[in-house]
Amino acid sequence: MTPSITSLFNSPLGGLTLTLWAYSLAVYAFKKGRCHPLLNPSVWATLLVIAVVLAFKIPPKLYQESSSILIFLLKPATVALAVPLHRYRHALRQHWKPLLISLVMCSGIAVVSSTGLAWCLGASKTVLLSMMPKSITTPIGISISYTLGGVPALTVAFIMLTGLGGALLAPLLFRFLNIRHPIAQGFTLGAVSHGIGTAAAYQLSDEAGAFSGLAMALHGVLAVILFPWIAHLLGIALVY
Repeated sequence: MTPSITSLFNSPLGGLTLTLWAYSLAVYAFKKGRCHPLLNPSVWATLLVIAVVLAFKIPPKLYQESSSILIFLLKPATVALAVPLHRYRHALRQHWKPLLISLVMCSGIAVVSSTGLAWCLGASKTVLLSMMPKSITTPIGISISYTLGGVPALTVAFIMLTGLGGALLAPLLFRFLNIRHPIAQGFTLGAVSHGIGTAAAYQLSDEAGAFSGLAMALHGVLAVILFPWIAHLLGIALVY
């Protein structure tokens, strides 16, 4: 790294500055591109940060330390997702039954499809257990992975890929399948693509973002309850 770049990332705000710059540039491109799904700001901001880190050979740990304030702000930001949901509480009361069924279905399909495909390709039990929480928000997913005997670092990679893929492809699938209801769009994104999907849902509408945050939270709770049982059944299946 050049001295100027080194001094920037030795600052507590170095990573924060880079992240905000990348996201602002991605949002600008998103608006200029008439909000095309392939220009999703979360996806391109992430790729831009990775490109800068690699280009200037910035140690990932140094970037993480200099952007730690974002991790701190993630917790109150997650709690704040309940505020917009309160505006749509009447819709929540009206649709709670189909939402509950959708949540269970999304959770089951997310686990079975990914681990089943990995199993068919010969992945080890450790990789399978690390992949199981891929659709869960990162803090809960890491805890689940550690508890089940997976590799948390590998789980984070799966979570990021799932979130970015969902944010990028879901709007295109909504158009292709003619899914226009904001509750259906948001709840699907939150249940499958966690926080990154929730950010993409807010690009669609406030209502979609509110229900995406709800799905993300509920999926985390459901995963904590069900995943140990699923992992136990997976272990039995692998023995036979």
